[in-house]
Amino acid sequence: KQWYQRRVRGNMSKLLATGGLLFTYGPYAVDGVISPQSNIDFHNSLRQRDPRWGLRDVYHLKEMSEKEGMKLEMVIDMPSNNKTLVFRRLPPDSDTERSVREMSIKSVEAR
Repeated sequence: KQWYQRRVRGNMSKLLATGGLLFTYGPYAVDGVISPQSNIDFHNSLRQRDPRWGLRDVYHLKEMSEKEGMKLEMVIDMPSNNKTLVFRRLPPDSDTERSVREMSIKSVEAR
């Protein structure tokens, strides 16, 4: 998790202009649950190679992105049990950023 935070989270908001989008694609855990079995097996094989590796949880990515001025806008189910996550760069330290962040939390939690 720390490697991921330093490499990805630390650069997401720096590389995107306000309003810019970041798309990620792959298998993810959702609220701590990994499914189906093929994704569990993949996660375990990654962890065996390096304990820092493995599937990331959508909820944790949402939390990390908010701390970096990003908003998780969409989670799209894709073929082969993958997902596309769409993040948007928010304006820096604005009232709009805070209210959008609060709305995004409610929106993602409602799904």
